[in-house]
Amino acid sequence: MAHGVGIVAFCGSLILGFALLGQYLEGLSGGAPAAASGATAGQADAVGLVEAGDAVFHGAGICFACHSLGTQGSAVRGPNLGALPPQWPEPLHVRAEQRIPGKSAVEYLVESLYTPDAFVETGFQKGVMPAVAEPPMSLSHEQIRSVCMYMLDRSGVSVGPELEEEIRKAQAAFGAPPRGSPEEKGAGSVEDDTDVGFPPGDPAAGAARYQSLGCPRCHGERGGVAVDGAPVLFTGDRSHSELLVSIVRHAGPVDDADLPNVPELVSGLSVRGLADLIGFLRQTSEEEP
Repeated sequence: MAHGVGIVAFCGSLILGFALLGQYLEGLSGGAPAAASGATAGQADAVGLVEAGDAVFHGAGICFACHSLGTQGSAVRGPNLGALPPQWPEPLHVRAEQRIPGKSAVEYLVESLYTPDAFVETGFQKGVMPAVAEPPMSLSHEQIRSVCMYMLDRSGVSVGPELEEEIRKAQAAFGAPPRGSPEEKGAGSVEDDTDVGFPPGDPAAGAARYQSLGCPRCHGERGGVAVDGAPVLFTGDRSHSELLVSIVRHAGPVDDADLPNVPELVSGLSVRGLADLIGFLRQTSEEEP
């Protein structure tokens, strides 16, 4: 009798051991709970959005032309988006949290991209930064979300699905469609636009502005010559965004060796004024033999 009980006990232990071993092997083979698997996928999506935001910041959005990130870049047309004492001693997300009572850092950043004149930092002017979702920038909601993720990541905030969802909720106030909706699926992706959707501008108005700004003193009457070491403004095949960056970088002290230290000639130009000036330079380029 005792012998029989021992056999039963042994068999029970053996079955339990195999069951535990099976659970262990299932975990090693990727049989993790669905919630954990979904969280991993969501984290990967968030990281991909940060990388896309980097591309938009330095590409279609041309954010780098006006904003530096801490010690990265020399643009001073807009506030620094990183930490750079003494003027910006704190990272972006800390400053954004303190900007408007009752608004989170995410809500402030989203609002600042859709309606930049809603709050303008001391020392800067209204009307300089365009609403990035409207012409001439025309960034998509996804592109704007990716830039927010990128800036917050650079600020030291931990990025993940929760942060992306918080940005989505803030974007809803500006017409962003819900996740997975037909409107979102038909809106295109971050990679759809590789250049700025800049309007052609009025070349005649641009020519007058070119003269009034005193550009001929350094760039010749039509922008195609270099005077006293100043750069040629066009090479015959420069895009709108390339010309825009060249012009906007004149808005403050220039540290680049290939650009002269010029006065702040274009710091007060509107988006339309920039479009007209670029339209003139583009037309001049096309007319050159």
